[in-house]
Amino acid sequence: MTVTGLPPHLSPTQFAVETSGLIPAPTHAHDGPACACARCGAAIATGDPVHEHLLGANFTDHLALASNAPVVCHGCATLTQTHAKRVHARVIAAVITRDGWYRAGKHTEMAYWLLNPPEALFVIHCQTAKGQHTLWRSRVNLVRSPFFIQIGARTELVRQETLNHLVELLLPWQAKNKAKMPMRFDPSRTPIDASHMMLTQQAQGTEIGHALLQATYGEVWALARIIFAGTNKGKLPKFEQPDPFPRPLFDT
Repeated sequence: MTVTGLPPHLSPTQFAVETSGLIPAPTHAHDGPACACARCGAAIATGDPVHEHLLGANFTDHLALASNAPVVCHGCATLTQTHAKRVHARVIAAVITRDGWYRAGKHTEMAYWLLNPPEALFVIHCQTAKGQHTLWRSRVNLVRSPFFIQIGARTELVRQETLNHLVELLLPWQAKNKAKMPMRFDPSRTPIDASHMMLTQQAQGTEIGHALLQATYGEVWALARIIFAGTNKGKLPKFEQPDPFPRPLFDT
């Protein structure tokens, strides 16, 4: 039986490790049949570097695991090392590109990337609660649009044209009606479902209201991040490209 798994360049953890400058974790050659990494789903062939899949007593994210294999790929093994987990816990949001990891934790930083997604390949992930497993659940984007973003436990789609259209509609409507996103957006709570409903009710019967009904959860989340990054009389400021994290990322 052939086991299908992600090719190495589509494993979010392998891509993240390669671009972080982190020294890979100790591994051994897989001596079992071909399988998919228990966490990210990367294809593992006999002889590939692997590590036993060890779960802590407090691990509860079983339904998110990619397979029931007894091993993980070298990318997942590296990012589950103690020092890597400690630093990853501090990096609540990041944009990972071929050039390295870039900051995305502030509204202005995330807004820049949402409006200016990098060239593929790239990963965008954002924790919404402490200790979330966002990275190995993420998807490596092959094109700039549409792209996937990992928002806590949710893998969401953002269509660039749709997001730009929402921004273009909301800014003048917001300025004219002196309206705001009805809930303060807090990335640690992500109250987008309620905000989406309330804002749609405020804009009922308008073009922006119709557009919001057609938007994905990811697009409404992205819209909120952009709006809360700052507006001035119906216009957005010029967002600067965020700084990269130092390399090697986890050498702290």
